[in-house]
Amino acid sequence: MAKVALVLGVGPGIGGAVAAKWASEGWKVACVARSAEKVAAMASKLTADYGDVGHRGYDCDVTDADALTACIARVEAEQGSIEFMCYNCGMGYFKKYDAITPAEFEQTWRVSTFGLLVAAQAVCPKMA
Repeated sequence: MAKVALVLGVGPGIGGAVAAKWASEGWKVACVARSAEKVAAMASKLTADYGDVGHRGYDCDVTDADALTACIARVEAEQGSIEFMCYNCGMGYFKKYDAITPAEFEQTWRVSTFGLLVAAQAVCPKMA
């Protein structure tokens, strides 16, 4: 049975490359991002490129703790125990620090840091 890699923040850059690396080694990859269309496309691409071992896409907003915890539970129920997790979610506002609003800062923190904490708390205690 293939091992399971959870890649949060799958897209055309680093997240996609990480997903492809694990898929190329025979792992099942659970691709997570906000867009259901994008994660489905990535899972399909991994299947086409590396074979059908069970790559799946899961859409989730990592700033919503309940949704993220439920998403990870669904991955575990459908794919099995997660043995590798990559948290590649992040965002930022490219302007001077004094032009960033508190709401923009909070959104950046929720995507880049808060989601990582929630994901780590859900996944890491179960890892071998």
